Amino acid sequence: MKNTSPQTYEKKPCRADLSQDILPQYQRTFSSPQGEFHFHEDYELFLFLDGKADIFVEQSRYMLERGSLLAFHSSEVHRAAPEPSLPYERLVVHFHPRVIHSLPLENCRLLSFFLGRRPGEKNAVLLKGEELEDYLHTGIKLFTTMQEKPSCWEAEALSYLLQLLAMANRAFEKALSLPQKRPLSPFVEEAMEEIAHSLSSPLTVRELARRLHVDASYLNHRFREQTGASLYHYILMKKIALAKTLLSQGATVTGACEGAGFGDCNNFSRTFKKYVGITPGKYGQLYRRGNEEGLGL
Repeated sequence: MKNTSPQTYEKKPCRADLSQDILPQYQRTFSSPQGEFHFHEDYELFLFLDGKADIFVEQSRYMLERGSLLAFHSSEVHRAAPEPSLPYERLVVHFHPRVIHSLPLENCRLLSFFLGRRPGEKNAVLLKGEELEDYLHTGIKLFTTMQEKPSCWEAEALSYLLQLLAMANRAFEKALSLPQKRPLSPFVEEAMEEIAHSLSSPLTVRELARRLHVDASYLNHRFREQTGASLYHYILMKKIALAKTLLSQGATVTGACEGAGFGDCNNFSRTFKKYVGITPGKYGQLYRRGNEEGLGL
């Protein structure tokens, strides 16, 4: 299986637009659409505050409770599944890693808990007591600052983001409390493992079912029953996430297409643009340019 961890970036001076590169969101809703698995072009810190919800990250399924803090890097496929009849309260911070790489922070590994691990593993901790209150207080300050944009808001926003990352970094290093994992059935876990090890092949639901010696309709049903999402879409998101990683590592469009198991490069380009927003060729160009300019894309 190819390593799908995000690339470690070389420290260089770079530019960041904080109004575009930091997006904090505080939301309390009583219903939330049951979305499909997805990924982001940035990094995400997700703090669960109230309600009843599970969150799926790759092959892991966490039972959320107040203070559950999860970190997702840009290639991690995930989805939240809140109970629609209950309040769903969370504080989410999206940020682009170039914000951190633009700073002269020598020997500081603020993003270490996003990197160097298998997707879906070691990306959840549980904040409690003063640790939770400090994180929440700082996160609300970041949200308010980005909403109101007072004088010198950029300095304030950057300060709050750095504080959140430092607190998260300490929590992940200690990992004293962890959200409880809710196991998937061995059958679905086996399907996810087979997908993870077969992304470079033109894997379809029918082919996956053949390898698992089951009917494709039964496999689809069991996967949706366990995860609430489409098996076809999960495979597709995993393939596109792998293609992003390959392009970021210097692969050509053809190389990324073949490496991620897409049989037709035209179809690959259309699908990639649909979910990433730009063509794979453009994505590779931007990534190479970002590395040359120290943008840490």
